[in-house]
Amino acid sequence: MSGVTMSIDAPRIDVVDFSVPLFMDEQILTYRRPVYESDLLGFIKPYTAQIWYLLLATMLVVSLDLFVTQLLTGFIRAHFGRPGGEQSPEEAGAGAKQTVQGHMWSSAYLTLAFLLGQSVPRLPSASATRIMGGLWLLSALIVSSVYRSNLKAMLILPKLRLPFDSMEELLEANIPTYVADGTMLHQEMMEAPPNSLLGRLRSQSVSYLDLPRAIRELMVGRHATFAGRLVGQSVIHRIFEQTNSCPLYTAKKTFWGGTSVAIAFRKGFPLKPKIDKVLRRLMEFGIPEHLHQTQIRHVRKCQKDDFTRPSDVLRPLDLGDFYGVFTVYAGGEGEGLGGVVHPGLTGY
Repeated sequence: MSGVTMSIDAPRIDVVDFSVPLFMDEQILTYRRPVYESDLLGFIKPYTAQIWYLLLATMLVVSLDLFVTQLLTGFIRAHFGRPGGEQSPEEAGAGAKQTVQGHMWSSAYLTLAFLLGQSVPRLPSASATRIMGGLWLLSALIVSSVYRSNLKAMLILPKLRLPFDSMEELLEANIPTYVADGTMLHQEMMEAPPNSLLGRLRSQSVSYLDLPRAIRELMVGRHATFAGRLVGQSVIHRIFEQTNSCPLYTAKKTFWGGTSVAIAFRKGFPLKPKIDKVLRRLMEFGIPEHLHQTQIRHVRKCQKDDFTRPSDVLRPLDLGDFYGVFTVYAGGEGEGLGGVVHPGLTGY
């Protein structure tokens, strides 16, 4: 008789006899639990791309409105607020050119400074410009406050998307998957049509019979593992005993349904009826299930854990979290050193 339980299928029944079923087993997908790592573009994550595009468009509209308002204000002051003092056409043309260029720079500077909450060297004197600037300052305060709040929440309570939660997502992610050689699943995978789920899995499968090696490579994330639930729970329990942690997660969706698990005998084994009688009585009292749950008691601890939360929630920020901000700052410093400062910035 076999020293371990085996799944019952038609090819095996042709060559061996099975005892009464002991358990129902199903195929599960297991993978290394993702961790929260440095994100180069983490500082833009509080808003979606659509919000950033809308914010950029709003800045362009506000800057254009301020520019037009300052032009109109300057035109009214020049022609109606200051009588006398005529200028030549050349002088008037040069003054108009400087005024237009100065208003253009000052409008862009006001829009950006108010959004970033920075002071300006000189406030606009016209009432219309002050009103428009004040409205934009209030809107920018709301936008920046929401941004800081979302960014703080993302840093304190980070969430990660699992690489896959079903067979279909595993195939889309193209993650190498370990399937033990010689198992029912491996045999079905090798014989499956190319367009089926198992047939597509064949191209990214990894197969060998070294179980300790498979566990080590599973823990470091070199591949996912496709195995029976009984085997997967035993591995999770063993890892917890050794490391006091739950570095693996299991996909919620199972594949291939459930199969009966039993002890195998050679054909015509004379003691099979007596063993079946004993096993049946043990099953009626729930003793095999109790023994099984005792041997995988740590699995419950790992199942209660929130797998959508990264395993290093208390991870301190490292230098990689600030690379994106440093890049933006370096670009701004390069602009400043390049002399992109216009005298018209003070011409409000």
